[in-house]
Amino acid sequence: MNKRIKRKHATKENKNMMDSTLKYLKHLGLTPFNIEYPNGYFVFENKNSYEMMHFQLKENPQFLFGVWYKEFNLKNPDRVVKLPLIFGERLSVLDKFKPSRAEWSPLYNNYLDKDLEFELSDYWSTLRLLPNFVKTPWNYIPGETEDSFKELSEYVELNSKYTDEVLQEVYKKVEVKFKELGIPLGILVSDPFWSHKNLYLIFEDGMPSDRIYKIFDDLYNFVQFELTDIVEELSRQEPYTEYVSIYNSAFNWHQDYFWLSDKEVLEKAKTMSFMELNKQFKKMNLKGSDFIRFIGG
Repeated sequence: MNKRIKRKHATKENKNMMDSTLKYLKHLGLTPFNIEYPNGYFVFENKNSYEMMHFQLKENPQFLFGVWYKEFNLKNPDRVVKLPLIFGERLSVLDKFKPSRAEWSPLYNNYLDKDLEFELSDYWSTLRLLPNFVKTPWNYIPGETEDSFKELSEYVELNSKYTDEVLQEVYKKVEVKFKELGIPLGILVSDPFWSHKNLYLIFEDGMPSDRIYKIFDDLYNFVQFELTDIVEELSRQEPYTEYVSIYNSAFNWHQDYFWLSDKEVLEKAKTMSFMELNKQFKKMNLKGSDFIRFIGG
C-alpha cells in the first residue's frame, strides 16, 4: 500500500472515530459545540488529518475538551500503539493543551504515561464520566475540591474583568500617543501562534520614509518601555492590585510591521471588516473580528 493510500485510509479511520465520539456524546445527553480539527496545532504531532479534535460542551462551556487519535510510542517493551485519548482543561487556566499537560486526562495519566495500554472500552467508559463531570468537575480533577475550584473560578473571573478594565485605559493612552506622533491607523491583534499581541501600523503613501522610520522607532520605544510603566502604575490602584499583572500576555505587544496606503483606502480602513483588511493589507492575516483599532492623526 503506497503512502497516499495509507494516509487516505488513516484519515478515514480518524474521522470515523471523531464522528463516533460526537455521536456518543449526544447519546449521553451532551451537546458538543465549537468543534474544530486543528491541523496546525502542535503540528509536529500531526501525521494525518482528523488526528485531533477540540470541542466544548454547552452543559459546562468553561472547559475545552480534546480528543487525540494517533500513534503513541511506549516502552518496556518498545512498541507503537494507536489509541483514542480524551482530556480537558478549563479555558481560564489553559496553557499547552495536550494530554500530558491537561488537568483532566485520566487515560494518559493512568496508562500511557506509565507505558501501559488500555482497551477501547476504557475510552468509551471515560466518555460516560462526562455527564457527571460537567456537573461536578472538581470530583474528577486530581487534588481539586469544590471550594478550591470555585475560588479559582472567581479569581479568574475577576482577573479577566480587571485586566480588561486596565486594558481599556491603556488603549486610550495609546491612541493619544498615535495622535501625538501622527500615526493614521494601527491594528492590535493576538499572534496566531504565540501568546503576545502584534501591533501593525498603516501610514499614508507619500510620507517621507525617514519620517516614517522615526515615528516607528518612537512608538517602538513607547511600547517597549513606557507601556510597561503605564500598566504598572494602573495595576497598583485598587481593586487591581491583587489581580492585574504587568506580565500578563495581554500587555505583551510586539511592533514589527507597517504598510503604506493611499489616503482613500486608509480612511476606509478605519471601518473595514477583518476580511476587507486582510484583502487590502497582505500578511495582516486577521483571523476574526477580535482586534483593536487605534485611530490617530
